[in-house]
Amino acid sequence: MVNIKKYFKLDKTFLKTFAIDFVTFWGVILIFFVSSGFWLTKVSSILQGQTVEGLQNFLLSAPIEQVQSFQSDLVTFFVGMIIFFIIILFAITFSRSFVWKTLGKKWVPFYKWFLLAIELMIPTAIYVIAFLIVKILLLQIVSFIGETFYNSIIGSGLYPQSLIDLSTLYINLFGIILYLILLFITFSSFASELRVFKAIEQSYHIMRKSIIQISKLFLVACLVAIILSVILLPFRFTLQFQPVLTMFLNSVLTFLFINWVRINTLQNITKK
Repeated sequence: MVNIKKYFKLDKTFLKTFAIDFVTFWGVILIFFVSSGFWLTKVSSILQGQTVEGLQNFLLSAPIEQVQSFQSDLVTFFVGMIIFFIIILFAITFSRSFVWKTLGKKWVPFYKWFLLAIELMIPTAIYVIAFLIVKILLLQIVSFIGETFYNSIIGSGLYPQSLIDLSTLYINLFGIILYLILLFITFSSFASELRVFKAIEQSYHIMRKSIIQISKLFLVACLVAIILSVILLPFRFTLQFQPVLTMFLNSVLTFLFINWVRINTLQNITKK
């Protein structure tokens, strides 16, 4: 039996971690928009409206001063990109340290989060491959059942593509929710152990012994996600011509939901 009430017993920590994630996200967006003028200027300067073949001819025939200027712009562009990605990476990893410290864990230096992210690339790739296989099978089942009922009611015709699209949307959403739960279990272990391999080993042990708790949280989270998507459906039509407001609203709800999943992962799985 699932006690739904316990999943909504939240405290001020929930709002604190939400604020950290929300500020980090919009900080990254702000950095992107502020620097976008620089990127566009440099790309325009480098390409000069030419094709790749035209640039090759330019490098072979242009005076050495122009070639040196081109090389300078190219170096500046790539150095700027590297600095941009370093700043983004620093913002994300540093904010993870604050989030998990707020959640009552140890302070983890930001560079260790980067090392963990690298180590999680292979498990994430395995999860994505497994998910895609399951997704294909589920869509085949949904399509078969849908066509059977559709033809039995209508008589004949093609199963509506919109229903396939809706099924795809929710299957993707459920896959992301499960990934978030597993990811937060790993993050919680890492914030306690401070060692990458030890944290991955411990998180695997927690996953094995907490299958029931994970399943309950997954089901409740999927139910919440479905309810939210239905409630927000009218707003998507009314705000479709206001992209900034839509993005702001989506980011608020997305990070509220992510933080809700994270808090419940800690309270109902990793602290068991």
